[in-house]
This record gives sequence, structure tokens and C-alpha cells, in this order.
Amino acid sequence: MFETPTRGTARNPISASAATAYAVRLVARDAGAALIAGAVASGA
Repeated sequence: MFETPTRGTARNPISASAATAYAVRLVARDAGAALIAGAVASGA
């Protein structure tokens, strides 16, 4: 799921938190893009 699993996220809680936040941002961005695409498709 993450591009750099060798960065030591298991022993570095800050990196683990950053990776989690990054994943959440990706999901939110994909959801937002899908929402915008749906709105454009329904409006067009």
C-alpha cells in the first residue's frame, strides 16, 4: 500500500502516523474526485 515500506514505520510511530495520514488523504482525494466526476456527469 505504501511506496516506501523499508523506511522503518514499525519502529517509528511518527512515520506510521504520517503513512496513515497519507493513506487517509489518498482515500479522501479519490472520494472527492469521484464525487466531482459524478456531479459533472449528472450536470452534463
